[in-house]
Amino acid sequence: MEKITGSYNPFEGRVTNPISNMKASDVRIDYSTFIHEIQHLHFNLFSVIGKIIEVLRIERKWTPETDGSHRIQIEDTMNILCESFRGLQEIYANSMELLWLADYLGSETAALVYEKKSGKYKDYSRKFYGLIKENTDLEEKRQLIHRLCVQAAQPDMTEIELAELLTDDGRLKEYFKGAGNMEKRLERIIAEYSENSMADAEDRVADFEKLCACMIKNRILVYSKWLTDIGHRMADAVDETMLVRMMEEYYQEFLTEKTEVFDFELAGKSMDIYHVAWEEAYGCILKKHSRLLYPEENYLLMGCSDDGKYIGQEVSEALLSASVGKLKAVAVDFREFDIRKNCPMYFSAPEIPVFVLITNYAQCESWLEYIVDEDLYFVTFFPETVKNFYTVFFFRRRREPKVMFVYPALKVLARRLIDSFGLKEKVIFSTDVEALKFFAGLGTEVEMLHTLKWLFEFVSGTAWDGYHLQNPASMLCSGFIRPILDSALSIRKADYWKMQSALPTMETVSDGLYTLMEFKDGKNTGCICAQASGGKMYPMFFRNKSSAVNYQRKNSRYGAYRVVAVDDYYWKTLYEALSPDIRQWCLYMNEQQGILLDADVYSANFFDKL
Repeated sequence: MEKITGSYNPFEGRVTNPISNMKASDVRIDYSTFIHEIQHLHFNLFSVIGKIIEVLRIERKWTPETDGSHRIQIEDTMNILCESFRGLQEIYANSMELLWLADYLGSETAALVYEKKSGKYKDYSRKFYGLIKENTDLEEKRQLIHRLCVQAAQPDMTEIELAELLTDDGRLKEYFKGAGNMEKRLERIIAEYSENSMADAEDRVADFEKLCACMIKNRILVYSKWLTDIGHRMADAVDETMLVRMMEEYYQEFLTEKTEVFDFELAGKSMDIYHVAWEEAYGCILKKHSRLLYPEENYLLMGCSDDGKYIGQEVSEALLSASVGKLKAVAVDFREFDIRKNCPMYFSAPEIPVFVLITNYAQCESWLEYIVDEDLYFVTFFPETVKNFYTVFFFRRRREPKVMFVYPALKVLARRLIDSFGLKEKVIFSTDVEALKFFAGLGTEVEMLHTLKWLFEFVSGTAWDGYHLQNPASMLCSGFIRPILDSALSIRKADYWKMQSALPTMETVSDGLYTLMEFKDGKNTGCICAQASGGKMYPMFFRNKSSAVNYQRKNSRYGAYRVVAVDDYYWKTLYEALSPDIRQWCLYMNEQQGILLDADVYSANFFDKL
């Protein structure tokens, strides 16, 4: 199937600029696709037909499942409008894309992209440019094209007539095939403009507020009509000048945040149904709502073939369970992850890594708002010095090394999240060997690389071969190869990264103990304060923070150390790491000498017994 370089989904109000477009040190195609798809959304918000599609999208979202007939009617109307609008949308997006490229990346880049356009869009570009004087400012060119296309998307009828037309799918189809054909309307408008017959004419603009009122009256808008009331109250409460200023300040951010670089729906469209021995695969992506064959048992296993194609198979619950039990890793859609139980909704994945794929900015932002105050680790790709349009943003709870949240994103969106949540000092770049502690739950360095290779192949829809540098999966993997090699070739203890991953941070919440640990450049080195006894050193712990602070004040050798909380997760990891001849720990009791306790003594209710 032909590679999809970008798409606009009016049913979800979002655009997709796939990470598979990624090129090393060349962002021209990435930028071109981004601008093109953003123009679709922009045109929807400023044209009558586009606005109708937007309000129908909201109505569809708010329609309950119990009113299936209304939902189907809304979807049918949207399909007719989207199909009729598609040609004009592409003309608008292609023309605006070329102007933006000429403005920001230069005429050479614009000419390069122009040559890749189809004959139809080249023809419209020539028609538009034929109306514009050579020395015309680019912004004036944009405004003219925008004006002509908006008028082409304005039906020649009153708001009452248009609302009536929307209630009859048959008449609606006929209208857009005939008098309402938007491409033919555009050709006529271009001809009229070239003859100066509409150059000074006032554009006909529908009263959208009145149109919505008519749509409510005709019961097209039933469940979202409250939005109209909110809109009225906001318009009355907010000064118009303030609204314009807010639009100018936030509109570009709003459009950018609607952009996704990975989309399960697009992956499904290009997927081959493939019967595979999934239990022999390294990992797979599991989805509940495939709706391919079995409405009641529609589990879908997805993966990426050796030649970089999406493959999938719908399976029964029994086969799903059998496959999961033998996989090395799984990934699930964030919408199918139980955030309260911290596990997938529809199956259990004991002892294997689970990647939770977040596909859009709003999802990631809302989830971070919920957990940002917890003890978290963050890793992102490609520091600012790397010229790149995309990144992959990882985060997880420190205590949950096998559950990782993954947000493939535009680099600008990952940066926005980092800045808005104040994460700059916490984020580790993939080129830093310290990033490997994030992936400690994957196992050894070899297992880390193998698992990440599998994940990146699916996210990018390309197959890693290790040779072609322009291959997106290879580029993503290359961000980890150097630190993985550096670590693998170093002499380290077994489970070194597991131990590093468990080290307490300044956000760790105590489960009953505190200790002093060394920090360098804001990072916990793993060195813990210890008590000497009988020629051996035993890790020292305190029952409260004040005792640890007092001990530090009296012992200058711990000046570079910090008081940290100790939780069960770190304790269990430390317990496993203690050498056989040191199976005790020291509990410091107020101002008295510490007492040695056997490591096996510690338990969840240990402090209740003291």
